[in-house]
Amino acid sequence: MKNVLKTAGIILFILLCLLVGTKLMGQSDHLNGLLQTILDKDRSDLKPILVDYCKGLEALTNAEREKKALEAITKLEKAPDSEGIIFALQQLGEFYENHKLPTASIRFFQLAYKKAEKSNSRLQMGITLKHIAMVYRNQDMLTESLTYIYQALKIFEDRKVYTKAIITLYEASLINYKAANFEDAVNDFYSALELYQKLPPDSISKDLKFFIMGGWNTTGLSYKALNKTHEALEAYTHASQLAHNINNKFWQGLIDGNKGEVFRQMGQLDEAIQLINEDMKVSLEFDEFQSAALSSCTLCVIYSKKNDLGKAKSYLDTARILFNKLPPSSGTQGRFLVAASEYYSVAGDYKNAYQALLKNKTMTDSSISEERLLSLSRVKAKYELEKKQNEIQLLSQMNDLQSQQIKSQKILLFASLLIIVLIIGFLLYAGVSYRSLKKNNTTIAAQREEIELKNKELEAQSQILKKQNEWVQANNLNLEVKVKERTEQLQNTNEELDTFLYFASHDIRRPIATLLGLEQVSRLSDENPKTKYLFDNVAGTARAMDGMLSKLQMAHELNQPLIDRSWISLHGVINEAAKRFDSDFYRLKIDYTQTQSTLISCYASHNLLLIIFFNLIENAIHFRKAHGEEKSFIRISSHQDDQLVTVTVEDNGMGIESLYLEKIFEFHFRGTQKSKGNGLGLYLVKKAAFLLGGTISVTSEFGVGSIFTFRFPVSKQIKI
Repeated sequence: MKNVLKTAGIILFILLCLLVGTKLMGQSDHLNGLLQTILDKDRSDLKPILVDYCKGLEALTNAEREKKALEAITKLEKAPDSEGIIFALQQLGEFYENHKLPTASIRFFQLAYKKAEKSNSRLQMGITLKHIAMVYRNQDMLTESLTYIYQALKIFEDRKVYTKAIITLYEASLINYKAANFEDAVNDFYSALELYQKLPPDSISKDLKFFIMGGWNTTGLSYKALNKTHEALEAYTHASQLAHNINNKFWQGLIDGNKGEVFRQMGQLDEAIQLINEDMKVSLEFDEFQSAALSSCTLCVIYSKKNDLGKAKSYLDTARILFNKLPPSSGTQGRFLVAASEYYSVAGDYKNAYQALLKNKTMTDSSISEERLLSLSRVKAKYELEKKQNEIQLLSQMNDLQSQQIKSQKILLFASLLIIVLIIGFLLYAGVSYRSLKKNNTTIAAQREEIELKNKELEAQSQILKKQNEWVQANNLNLEVKVKERTEQLQNTNEELDTFLYFASHDIRRPIATLLGLEQVSRLSDENPKTKYLFDNVAGTARAMDGMLSKLQMAHELNQPLIDRSWISLHGVINEAAKRFDSDFYRLKIDYTQTQSTLISCYASHNLLLIIFFNLIENAIHFRKAHGEEKSFIRISSHQDDQLVTVTVEDNGMGIESLYLEKIFEFHFRGTQKSKGNGLGLYLVKKAAFLLGGTISVTSEFGVGSIFTFRFPVSKQIKI
């Protein structure tokens, strides 16, 4: 009976092995069939086949997957360098990366890069390099990751694929922050921000805004690590605005918590409490218990410092409850012990405070040991990764060698048969050809003589054509030299004229200033009405000449190729322009006001903005209504949105007739005989607005007043 049962068990085991083997062979055949289909399909038909192939890989063990990876790489290496094959390699690389098989993943990506390079597909090269960088980042090999991420970035920037370049710079910023390269993390994000500002607003997706939001948050963390608290707060403010814009409540809370940590670092505890409380509330709403627990610890420390032991104890108990929901972690438990020690110290319970500190020290020492082990494991992981790559490379070379040997044997056999057939054919052909060859030799000799005669005629014509070409080239060369010389003369003349105009205006303004000074002295020394009237006219003429010379200097500045740019206060520039007219406001009883919805800071040229506001205010003064009418006013208001700054300059002056509205910005245009200007002011305004990348427009009602509206981007490359 025992022997029968034993035999039955052996038979069942054999049947089971056969069943499993048959299933595995069937699965392997299925995967091989799908792989062959991938080789034969275009990219547009590949996606569903790749999905089936990856589902088949899901059923395998990691060892079996690595074996399948080697088989796939061997076949795909011999496939054409087509866009579909590159796409398939990238998808398989992502699959193996997601399943924690970095060696196979990098192998697929490296092959994809090689094929993209052969087909000169620069964009696919950049995409593949970025994938490789992410694999190395997930292995904590940050130096290698940064090497590949910057190579990908260069390709995206060269091809002006700004969206991918922005995301790549964001990834570079994260990697640098993780590696404690805080300055580089900030610089990479600001580079991404410059590219982001080049994109048209209607082309910016919600996902891209999310990357910029995350970049601002990383920049804030980097500034905090560098103890640059004000810069950190500004970065978090930008991040919070974008989180509200894309309606991401979780990130709003997270950023508020980070901002609260900065306020705590600055000693502004009330502001810190409000923001960290908001972070804790949102973390609990999204079941992020670790984040909520850390916020509770921070609030316990803050209230302990404020000597509010009731609230401090409440938050300490909340943190204990939340930490109990999490797996043990030395990092989070350490924060709890620090908070407990702070609370017990303030409460006077020094025994418990000492025990918390002692326990935290023990955990910290353990954490340091774990960190050392982790560092060693990273080094070992790098070694194992390189070793595995070498092994796969060697196996691949052996497979190639075997395939080459088989191929060589087939070629040798085929070549032998072909040679025999060719010899027989040649012998048959030689017998037939010999007879016709002898017959054709006479004909060929006659044709050769005719060809030699034609060649001599062609050579003579070629010599004539060569001399004609040399004559044409000499004439063209002389013409180019003359054009270049006259162009240089014209440029030098324009530069000399511009320089002369600039220095002449400076020199002439000095005697005008002297005239104005003498006029002021005359008012004090001579009260004769006729003399006063005469000097008033002299002063008025001198001021008009001074205004014209000032505009000539402005025109000179606008013609310069380099324009200064910096972050400036818009309110300060407007005040600087208006201050030059303080005496006019007082003398002419003009009511001048300036309002701003918020404090506006913009990245622009100080000199260009000064030219715009100076000429707009001067224009409003010149075209005020005559004496005896309503009191004149000039009102300047400004506001800012995500992209633009808008400034309006309103007056209740003479207004502009509708037929002149389109001409007032033209060079040297004067719309009325009452005009005291020289026709340059509004022309200079329009030119400066254009250089800032902005626009200037006007609405006006004759006899009622005018409103000039100036719009320009918050930050934009100035046109040269």
